[in-house]
Amino acid sequence: MTGTAQALMAIVVPVAFAVFLGGDTGSWLALSGAGLVLLVAAIMGVVSALTTTYRLTPQHLQISRGLLSRSARAVALDRIRSVDVTAKPVHRLLGLATLTIGTGGNYAGVETRPTRLDGLPAPEAEELRRALLPTTAEVSRLAGAEPAASTAATDAPSDAGAGAAREELVRLDWRWLRYAPLSITGLTALWLVVSSLLQTADDLRRSDVGKTWLREAAQWTDGWATWQFLALAMVLVAVVGSVGSLAVFAEGWWGFTLHREPAGSATGTLRSRRGLLTTRSSSLEEARLRGVEFRQPLSLRWAQVASLRAIATGLKRSGDGFGGGPAVLLPPVPLSITQEVARGVLHEVTSPLANVAWQRHPRAALRRRLARAITVPALAAGCVALTGLPSAWWLAVAVLALLTGWVAVDGYASLAHHLRDGYLLVRRGSLVRSSVALQDRAVIGFRISSSPSQRRAGLCTLTATTAAGAGGVKVTDLAAQDALPLARVVVPGLLEQFLDG
Repeated sequence: MTGTAQALMAIVVPVAFAVFLGGDTGSWLALSGAGLVLLVAAIMGVVSALTTTYRLTPQHLQISRGLLSRSARAVALDRIRSVDVTAKPVHRLLGLATLTIGTGGNYAGVETRPTRLDGLPAPEAEELRRALLPTTAEVSRLAGAEPAASTAATDAPSDAGAGAAREELVRLDWRWLRYAPLSITGLTALWLVVSSLLQTADDLRRSDVGKTWLREAAQWTDGWATWQFLALAMVLVAVVGSVGSLAVFAEGWWGFTLHREPAGSATGTLRSRRGLLTTRSSSLEEARLRGVEFRQPLSLRWAQVASLRAIATGLKRSGDGFGGGPAVLLPPVPLSITQEVARGVLHEVTSPLANVAWQRHPRAALRRRLARAITVPALAAGCVALTGLPSAWWLAVAVLALLTGWVAVDGYASLAHHLRDGYLLVRRGSLVRSSVALQDRAVIGFRISSSPSQRRAGLCTLTATTAAGAGGVKVTDLAAQDALPLARVVVPGLLEQFLDG
């Protein structure tokens, strides 16, 4: 059904554009060619949907697809890390959804792609989602096997009981909307809006209508000073960009809730639901959770706002962008709410990242950052001197030097680490500050590295390797003599075999 809808859209959209624009024969031919390409792609989607089958067993999800070239894949249920159910507008119109299964696996050092089942009926996708991160009884029931009587009594609660036991951690507060223009997503939306405005202005300048508007605008602004033009442009960009970022936030986080669903063990499943046009339901098994990460872009850090991400085994960190993913637990919200949700997610009395007595790094780390910060302005100054540019360019070089120097100082101020109640805490970053709380039990090894400049400064980088998140947490520019003692405290006994031999 999804493929059929795409095929219809491939025909209707180009024709609608051609009729609306009233183009000449060349435009019709170009749009018809684009429609043909889209139609072929849609037909391939129809064939793929019609030739895809799946079967759920107590141990595997088996998927077979293809017509001329057949492929089969078996996903072990105990390797599943996350399950997403996404419904785009066309899917919602037809009552369908896409199921995305993340396993976090890799082959030859390359991460395997998530497994997707597109065009499932929405109730079937939801039932399959519950089966893939659930109790053993439900897997057996959906696979067609009868569960044992003992597990049926404990692992297969009724829907009413499960709903009653569900624990809500947080839900959308529309007051968070005011932080949208300051987030990474908001700044990206602002950049897109500015680019679109510039492109539109250039197109209008070349057209007869645009030339007429420009003459009228010139008459209206006759006698304006340069600063008035700049102020008007900045106001227009700020207003349009803010409206765009607010729209992106509202569409992406509409109806957001984060709750814990019960399971047959001590831990359950974290599930978030959100989206207006495209709805998304992400599920993450709590048994895989190994820590959390706070992310604070510079614009949000001043407002005491942070977003929250999960660090889980087999689950890569994903950005706070238009898509997000199961790793994104919270949009930019006040830091107090982020701390409270982190506490609830980790089952702790207090958040590991609350009121931390951070240990600062040596001053040599500041000197390294300042040395790197000087490089760009020095190159710019050399270009200005060699090309004989006007003196105004020297002012730009001076401003650039001040900005890069400030980023270096701020980056050093953010650099810190701490050990607290079974967690390794690491903070770093300037334009985007990252604060990570990683459980000690998640650390499987350490890697110590140092560049030539670090060795000269007596510094090194200690990487706590883990199967969670991006594969490691870096403690950057740590004093070389402090690396081994820190590693021995995080995981006692791990390094003794190398140090005492």
